[in-house]
Amino acid sequence: MVESRRVSVVVLYAHPLLGEGIDRILSSEQGFDVTCIAKAAVDHAERALATQPDVVIVERSDPLAAVDILKFAPDALFIDVGIDSGPSWTYRREEIPTRMEGIVAAIQGVRRRAAREKREAIAIDDTAAAEAPAVSGC
Repeated sequence: MVESRRVSVVVLYAHPLLGEGIDRILSSEQGFDVTCIAKAAVDHAERALATQPDVVIVERSDPLAAVDILKFAPDALFIDVGIDSGPSWTYRREEIPTRMEGIVAAIQGVRRRAAREKREAIAIDDTAAAEAPAVSGC
């Protein structure tokens, strides 16, 4: 049996409860190698990012962290999470042609992707509503 490649994950956090919680959950997943580092330990974070991890999860307490981290791990899937109940975000780094046509096409792709995601969200909502049990009044 061929073992699949393990996924390296670096978690950078400011709040220990969030960072250690993510670490515990991801470490229990088979095939993940998780390194969890407090963002205050900058030298440790830079060394962990220099290993070129597959995924970087960062707590969104620093608005410039994404740009700084992308410099160290440009090919990683970047996931921005928060201690609040708001959404998490991924950042994609896609290579595009440097000519103006490539830039325009990338911008148009954002519009198409947003429209597709909206259609998919509506379809999910419609499916959930159709599958919900009927509630009778009293």
